[in-house]
Amino acid sequence: MRALVALGLLVAAGCIFEGPSTDQTAFACAPDRSCPPGYTCEGNTCVRPGGGGVPDAGLPDAPGPGEPDGGPPPPPPPDDGPLPPGSQTLTFGDNPVADVPGTAADAVIRSNQANTEFGGDADCAADADPLVFCLMVFDISQIPVGSVVESAQLVLSINNAIENGSFEIQRVRRFWDEADVTFNRADVNVSWPSPGAEGATDNTVSGAFSPRQPGQIDIDIDTVLVQRWVDTPSGNFGFRIRANSPDGRGGNWASRETSNGDQRPFLRVTFR
Repeated sequence: MRALVALGLLVAAGCIFEGPSTDQTAFACAPDRSCPPGYTCEGNTCVRPGGGGVPDAGLPDAPGPGEPDGGPPPPPPPDDGPLPPGSQTLTFGDNPVADVPGTAADAVIRSNQANTEFGGDADCAADADPLVFCLMVFDISQIPVGSVVESAQLVLSINNAIENGSFEIQRVRRFWDEADVTFNRADVNVSWPSPGAEGATDNTVSGAFSPRQPGQIDIDIDTVLVQRWVDTPSGNFGFRIRANSPDGRGGNWASRETSNGDQRPFLRVTFR
């Protein structure tokens, strides 16, 4: 905005003359050849050097946006809301590294001893001939419903590796009791639909591993399965591990009952 300069009456040498308007760039000098501030007298004419508009003559700057009478303040930067929370990892089981202890159960069921309970054994096993399965479950209900599972690993300490073939992980769809489960029954009162948890186990393989030597192994579990457990904790009955071997091989690993706590299985879940 162009500053408005109102120059009053100039008194010079007893003479009075009227100052310039804001649109004037030249006018007559006073009788004593004086001119208003910002002008010089050249040939009896007051002119401003450069010929532009009237100078500010020391007037204060116009107010800026957000200052009194300077218009509305600029809008604040957009609020994008809080940053999304980062990923976090929890481990479940009876291993000393578990963040959430006391959340595991496991048991062996054997076709050649179909009515015998093995839930207290120090090893869990899977074999293709005779049929032997390992049942495992981890209570992961501490992960809030609505969380998104990013990855999951089952960590086992292998005692007897499988020489040929692999182990496969399949979801179990009904409750079983660690103390009472056998090849023929899920708990003391209820039989499996078919022996060996058949009819209560998905055909889908949610993970596989092929250890060829003893030691600890990390096994990736399908996040679709673990997400199902997070979304519906009451539907988490764990999984069955079976041996898939063309020549009837199998193996075993430490169970949660093993005396060496560092070898006990645990489940690691990363989610956000």
